[in-house]
This record gives sequence, C-alpha cells and structure tokens, in this order.
Amino acid sequence: MRWRVLAVTALLAIALVAAAWPPSRPASPVPQPAPSRLDVAPSPLASSSEFGLNPGDGEWRRFSPSSILIRFANTSLGLRPEESNLLLDGVVRPFGWVTSTQTVEALIPERLADGLHRVEAFLVHSDASVTELAWTFGLDTQVPEVEVEPFPSETASLSLEVRGHASDAWLDGLTVQGREVNLFEGNFSLVVRVWPGMNDVIVEARDLAGNLGRVSRVISFRSAPFEGPLEPRVAINASFAVDLPADWIAQENVLLPSGNRADLIAISLIDLGLGASLLVASGRATRSLSEDRALDWMNLVLASVEATGQLKQVVSRPRLVDNPPGTGAVRATFLRQTASTLVAFNQITMVWSQPLHFEWVILASADERLAAEMWPALDAAVSSFRVLDEGIEGPGTQDAVFSAYTAFVLVAIAVLVAIGLVAVLPPYIAWRKAKRAGRWRPPRNWGL
Repeated sequence: MRWRVLAVTALLAIALVAAAWPPSRPASPVPQPAPSRLDVAPSPLASSSEFGLNPGDGEWRRFSPSSILIRFANTSLGLRPEESNLLLDGVVRPFGWVTSTQTVEALIPERLADGLHRVEAFLVHSDASVTELAWTFGLDTQVPEVEVEPFPSETASLSLEVRGHASDAWLDGLTVQGREVNLFEGNFSLVVRVWPGMNDVIVEARDLAGNLGRVSRVISFRSAPFEGPLEPRVAINASFAVDLPADWIAQENVLLPSGNRADLIAISLIDLGLGASLLVASGRATRSLSEDRALDWMNLVLASVEATGQLKQVVSRPRLVDNPPGTGAVRATFLRQTASTLVAFNQITMVWSQPLHFEWVILASADERLAAEMWPALDAAVSSFRVLDEGIEGPGTQDAVFSAYTAFVLVAIAVLVAIGLVAVLPPYIAWRKAKRAGRWRPPRNWGL
C-alpha cells in the first residue's frame, strides 16, 4: 500500500513539473514573425493619437532619419518586445524597448533612398492588448532645379515677363519676387513690375521637404533723363552740394523727430498730397568708414523697417554703386507698406568721404504710382551730389570744433591736477606723519 501511495505521489509531482516547465525557444537573433490576432486576447485597437511617431505620418525629411521612434503617451501601456514586430518598407527591423521613456526605437544604419517609406508596427502590450500602426513618411534630399530664361540687363519698360522651368519629383511651389506662381508641366511665367534703379529678380522653388532652389538675376530700369532746370544747393555745413529741380521746396538744417539733424530736406510739388523727398543727413565720422560697415548699416536699415511690419518687398539688396569722385556709396531699394492702399518706393544711398571723414545718408522716396515720373529728378539730384573740400564752416562743423575744444580743455585740466597732486601730495603726507610722531620742528629761518 505504501509503494502505491509513493508511486501516485511521484506521478503527480512529475505532471506538475511538466505543466509548469516553459516551452523551449530557438536561440536565434532572427526576429520572429508577428503573432496572429488569435494568439492574444482580443481588445479594441488603441488610438494612434496615443503614440508619438518620429518620423511623423505624412512628414517629409531633407535628411535620411537615423531611427524610427514610437513613444507611448499612455504610461500604463507596457510592451512585450518578444511578441511585437516593426517593419520598414516590408522588411522586419530589430528594435529596442526603453521602459523609462516608454519608447520603441529601431535604428536605421543605412541611408534611405528618396521617396515614400512605409512603417508598420504590431505592438503587444503587457495586458495582452494589441495596437497596429501603419504610416508613411517622405524623404527628399535633392534641391529643386530652377531655370530662368535670359532677359536683358537694362530695360526702359516698367514691366518684365519672367519665364522658366522648375523640376523636382515632389515640388511644392514656386515664387517670383515673393509671389506664388502656378506651374504647368513644370513651366512658369509671370509679369513683374520693374522699379527705377536696379532690380533683383528672385525665383525660388521649394519641395515638400523644404529644400529651396533659388535663381537671382539683376535688371536695371533706364529712366528718361531729367530735362528741367536744376538749382545748386549747398549744405548748411558747407561740406557738400547737390543740384535739385528749381521748383522743389528745400529746407536746410532740419531737426528730425528722432533727434538727429538733417542737412537738407527737399520736397517736390505733386498733386493729391503725395510727394517725393530727398533727405541728406550728415555728420563727422569718428573713424574711417569701410565698405563692410556701410553694407552692415544698410542691412540694419532694412531689418528695422521689416521689424515694424512695413517692409513689403526688397527691390534691390544693399550693394556698392557708382559714386561721385572722392566718395564711396552703398545703395538699397525697397517698398514700404504705409497703408492698405499705399506703397512707398524708398531708396537709401549712403555716401562717405574719406579725406573729410564725413558721412552722409541720403533717403529718396516716392509714391508707387509716381515713381516712374519722379525718379529721373530724384536720380539727377543724387547723382549731382559732390563734396566741397573747402567746407570747414557751418553749425555742423562748429559743433564738432566746439566739442573737440571742450575735450582738449578738460584733458588739460585733468593733466594739471594730476601733476599738482604728484608734486604736493607726498610732502604733505610726510609732514602729517612727522607731526603725529612729535618730531616736527619749524625751519630755522622762521626765527622761533
């Protein structure tokens, strides 16, 4: 009887051990195929909004991604990595599971080809629920190719037709002078306005990934020469002179709202209260002005106008221009939005003279509708700008001389005070020390 009990007990123990023993798995690093939905407890699919995808669904990249990330927004969702799978373009990819960040990460060591890529993920969570994700992202590493048909470097017309061709497998749009242009089989055509002076014609094509193809051309508007009488005007500080149309109203030595002083402000007589102006502000330079400094100054002017929200379009970027003898000049042209229906045409020219160490800022502006008519006169005034070598008098120069004289006097007083302290202070200190020590005696010639 005892042997029967022992045999039954042994059989029961062997059965329990066999039932609890885990099934054997092949020791292979090859990813296992995704289990069937029938192998796990059925549950509703989780919303894709509960997962952060990188690259995102429908996102376009300019560079090949180095990994695919799936971040769980719901921290209660765990993962069974051995039962989950991730595929890129139909190929199973090994991945890791980072518990601390709730993130699935699959590394991509190779460079992916341009085009669309599909990611599929079969995620088995700790509670045996399942999430199936599928999305696509795009890769485009090439810059769109843009070709612009040649056009003349100068024109007497106020309009110019810009034609060309753009090609890219995933082209997203094209602009000419900042205006969107429709493409027909990659071809485009747009008539743009040509402004007085130099014009930068810029064509930009962009693709879905943000790559930008850019072509820039320059065309100059050849305005008719001004034929009216010109009257010479000499600045109040007598450092320069400029010839203005005789019917213009000119004011000299004007205090601007900014607190600066303008040597000359000239206004032409135009109907409807609109006008063109020419402003020349000068000042004595503390050091020699370089071309780089002048270009930086012009870029600062454009940035200041853009910061106010009034910069509509840069017609001509800051560049060196032909200047009167003995001077240097940098010029920029832009459109400024002054009202919903009014656009002002502005051209800024900075002129400097190295021998006299003077700087002048010339601001010429005209209304958009009158730019073509008024610019010949403005251009004639700017081109007639000339330096007067003998210019040493006037409020501007007098202020500079007075400031220099005051600085000289202050420096001289400081030097004299320093010399006096060096000569008097040490003997006085020695006398005070000797008196305190009781060793001081009056000189013999005092007769005491």
